[in-house]
Amino acid sequence: MNGSTLCVGADVHLNEIVLRAVDKAEGHEVIERFRVTNNLPGAQSAAATMAEVATRLGYTRIEVGWEATGMLWIPFHRLIAVLGSQVRCLESHPQSALLPGAFQGSGRPLNHAA
Repeated sequence: MNGSTLCVGADVHLNEIVLRAVDKAEGHEVIERFRVTNNLPGAQSAAATMAEVATRLGYTRIEVGWEATGMLWIPFHRLIAVLGSQVRCLESHPQSALLPGAFQGSGRPLNHAA
């Protein structure tokens, strides 16, 4: 895959997060949809699954996106946002600006240098 990007979409609900992963360049789904609980162990499981899939399939970058409605997304965001420079968080709602270090649609941190 040489430098390719794994795009992960997360549908965050009160009790669960549903995730899909697609190849950014080719647009095809690379793993089956999967679900985790919307709590710290669930977010950790999602992060581990994303990392395992990216490593196994040769992706060098992961982009994670979700719609930041309400406040259900905050715990997931906090874990994913600290995973490092190879993960770029994208979300579509201005509430993300309420969190220090939150990311906006450009994938650049709001409160940190790009």
